Amino acid sequence: MVVKGIAPDEKTQSVRVGKHDFYIRPLNGNRNLLRPDETSYFRHQHFGKDDRVFYSIKLKPKKTYDARITRIQYRGPLNSGTKKLNLQVGGLLKDLGTNGQVASKVLNFLAELKLQRLIDGEWEVEAAKIVDAIGARMAASG
Repeated sequence: MVVKGIAPDEKTQSVRVGKHDFYIRPLNGNRNLLRPDETSYFRHQHFGKDDRVFYSIKLKPKKTYDARITRIQYRGPLNSGTKKLNLQVGGLLKDLGTNGQVASKVLNFLAELKLQRLIDGEWEVEAAKIVDAIGARMAASG
């Protein structure tokens, strides 16, 4: 639905990945918050204002893609502010990355956010999976 530009309805607003809930926006939605190189963003749902995960997907030949988390805007009560990442996440679904390289990169890069993590847990790996899944779907759609 997201790749086709269809906004989720009330029944499908939230997507659960691991133990975390996310609200995924359609790709052709409001671009006010996006930088020119960003494809879209989605929200990590938690107590208080939802965190925003911004990402970029570039389609390449042979139904391949480059998927990156460009930045995360933390809006929780204990950590706030935007962290610029430019973290490559493409291929996470094919890679055994949840226990390996990609997960390590994400969690090491964000290790300074310990206070908020006590409340929210380590949700950034699940966010990387979402970005990779959207990239894979976009590439498959051509």
